[in-house]
Amino acid sequence: MKVDYIALSIPIFFLLIGVELLYSVIKKVRLYRLNDSITNISLGIGQQITGIFMKTALFFGYLYLYDTFRFFTIENTFLTWVALF
Repeated sequence: MKVDYIALSIPIFFLLIGVELLYSVIKKVRLYRLNDSITNISLGIGQQITGIFMKTALFFGYLYLYDTFRFFTIENTFLTWVALF
């Protein structure tokens, strides 16, 4: 099983943004820019959506190739599984 580390790290990104915002408020230093954070979050969401569309297109492309150009079909029986194993 492949783990999507980017999707799992999104809550950590939000936590670190909050820590950075809290630090900048306490120290009265302007480190946090809202427009930069919105841009970064938007790009991350766009990357995830693009990945979903690309995986869907790849799946249906392979499905089309399988349905159109396969040479033979192996029957799905217990003996077939034993023989192929």
